[in-house]
Amino acid sequence: MCKIICLVKFIFVLIMTMYHNVIFCAIDPNETTVMLMNRNLLTFPDYIVKLTALTSLNLSNNQIVEIPVEIGKLTALTSLYLINNQIVEIPVEIGKLTALKYLYLSNNQIVEIPVEIGKLTALTSLYLIIIK
Repeated sequence: MCKIICLVKFIFVLIMTMYHNVIFCAIDPNETTVMLMNRNLLTFPDYIVKLTALTSLNLSNNQIVEIPVEIGKLTALTSLYLINNQIVEIPVEIGKLTALKYLYLSNNQIVEIPVEIGKLTALTSLYLIIIK
């Protein structure tokens, strides 16, 4: 019985189903990488901001309109890919991601960037096109 319980703890995704643009899944809370590209997501999945050990997040090629302010809780994040969505603005909480090295936001609807992006001292790559 213990072997079964221990095995379950190490499974990355137990169930992942798409139903009306909602993803139901069980993810190890210590997971460091989440890739949900090309899923037609309209919103940022709520459970992601609870994964505080997350270092890489890729939600590219979806229909996401906003980045939640809770993104600031992901302080271990080093790579954030949100290419080709419908994002309109970047929350000021992005400045809390001080470990972030790679930020990819091209092909969105962003018209301005917050000054807090200057707090990303580890940032080495920023891909962003501003449309005015």
